Amino acid sequence: MWNNISSQETFNECINQDKLNLFLFSHSDCSVCVSLKPMLENMLSRFDNLKLNYVDVRRTPEISGQLSIFAVPTVSVYYGGREYIKKSRVINTLLLEDDIFKLEQKI
Repeated sequence: MWNNISSQETFNECINQDKLNLFLFSHSDCSVCVSLKPMLENMLSRFDNLKLNYVDVRRTPEISGQLSIFAVPTVSVYYGGREYIKKSRVINTLLLEDDIFKLEQKI
């Protein structure tokens, strides 16, 4: 269900789509990130217009550097080339779900 982003070009293609794209910025040594990923997948599966993307900040530091992401986990939601939601470190999944629901209603 997760699309692994491995290059800047792939990331740019995803953010410019007319579809909601959620990005989880993380790495494998982050225990919070490892537990957050399946929670997000399960919780957000009801959103038909949401694509889940995973960015390993250690493998693609140019992406996280360009976006000034210095802490993991970070969740960012894009639509049509614009970032609408960004949450970092302690992520309340219920608030995130509510924010995505509200954004989905607007677009």
